[in-house]
Amino acid sequence: MYGFTERIVALNEALAEIYTAHKMPAPADALAKSADAHFLQAALDHGQTLADWQPKANLLKKLAASYAKLGEHAKAYMYALRALNAEQSASTKQAASRSAAMQIREQTEQARNESQRQRELTEVAEHNLQLLNTLSAMGQEITANLNATAIATTLATQLRSFNIASHLRLWLRDTDRAVYSLRYSNPLSVPVNNRPLQNDDDQAAKTIELSHLRTETIIDATSDKCTFYAPLLIQKKTLAIVEIAAPAPLPPASISIFRSLNAYVAIALENARTYQALADAKNRIEQLSQTDSLTGIFNRHYVNTHIASLLAETQNETCLAIFLIDIDHFKTINDTHGQSEGDLVLQQMPVRLAQAFGTDAILVRWDAAGFLVLRKNTPRNQCAIFAKALNNATTATPFGLRDGAPIKKTCSIGFACYPPDPHYPETFSWQQALNFADLALKHAKQTGRNCAVGLTTIDSRQAGSKNFVLPWEMVPP
Repeated sequence: MYGFTERIVALNEALAEIYTAHKMPAPADALAKSADAHFLQAALDHGQTLADWQPKANLLKKLAASYAKLGEHAKAYMYALRALNAEQSASTKQAASRSAAMQIREQTEQARNESQRQRELTEVAEHNLQLLNTLSAMGQEITANLNATAIATTLATQLRSFNIASHLRLWLRDTDRAVYSLRYSNPLSVPVNNRPLQNDDDQAAKTIELSHLRTETIIDATSDKCTFYAPLLIQKKTLAIVEIAAPAPLPPASISIFRSLNAYVAIALENARTYQALADAKNRIEQLSQTDSLTGIFNRHYVNTHIASLLAETQNETCLAIFLIDIDHFKTINDTHGQSEGDLVLQQMPVRLAQAFGTDAILVRWDAAGFLVLRKNTPRNQCAIFAKALNNATTATPFGLRDGAPIKKTCSIGFACYPPDPHYPETFSWQQALNFADLALKHAKQTGRNCAVGLTTIDSRQAGSKNFVLPWEMVPP
């Protein structure tokens, strides 16, 4: 029974050391305010369940030190005294009494000193924790930005709050040209134009030299100030160089804070570059998804994506002019000359469309041999003029072929306006206006091709009558 009790006592002492080493919190049902005091007290209480058990002085000393750390000086004193008595138990009563008195005074003073030391350590720990929390919050503020100037502005503000630097400049590396450009200079609140560093510029020459380094460098040091350069690295790649004007000598604590903030700046700059690369890639993908690969003009996806904004831009007394164009007898080109020559003819058509409709027109590859042209804010009476201009542009210049002489082609055009009824614009939808243009194109083909047929205005009040006939407008070649 006695050996088992000693093992339980030793186990609790070991738990006290483990909890202390790993700074673990005390259990919920703790006997004391700290984990080490709890387990040491548990060891003592368990040993005292045996009538003849005497605690070792070492256990009592540990208890005294633990309670001293907690500021419970009465308990600390008590266990220090018991420890002293345990050490002197083999001595005579008179010698033990004198020795105990001396050791009590010593232990009391030690406990008092230890308590003071623990209070000082606690203050340091609390200060460091507060600093870490502050730096963490500042890091989150820095990394929340996706713009180099905003990142540098945030860093400058934070360095000023610590009185670390009186001036800050950020040199950003251009990965394509491997040069550095000045992107921020405190106290400017606006970005400096990306001024590349020049070798004949003394300051630039210093930065160019520093760009090959991987460690911090102090130059221009005097008795009271210095210029501090810090390269910002991600995976051994230099993203930028931070330059600060700082007091000399720069305290180690300030350097440590500067390094911590620079680590966040490096992450933020890398995030900004990644974000910009993703945005550029997204724009390229979006552009490709809305572009016809053969002709280089827009495709149907572009129209479906942007039609709502195009309709919203339509102003009163004008319309969104809709032109559907087919190259007449296009199939004969593929049958006679081959599909590659047919593709070549299609590639030449956008030039004629732009010539007829102007550079502000929206050109769309609509189907195999068909095109759609949209013109914003176009007077209705000018639609026929544009259609006539396309007929002329198509026939005036033959289409070049790779395997022989150029060929002449004509086109058929159907046009309509949105809204079809200017007085009641909500009567017809965009799709209905497009259908009108499609009907007009079919009508142009049925009347012999090489012409244009349009439907610019519909009186919706008469459209429902039995005798209503669509008011087609014929535009001969």
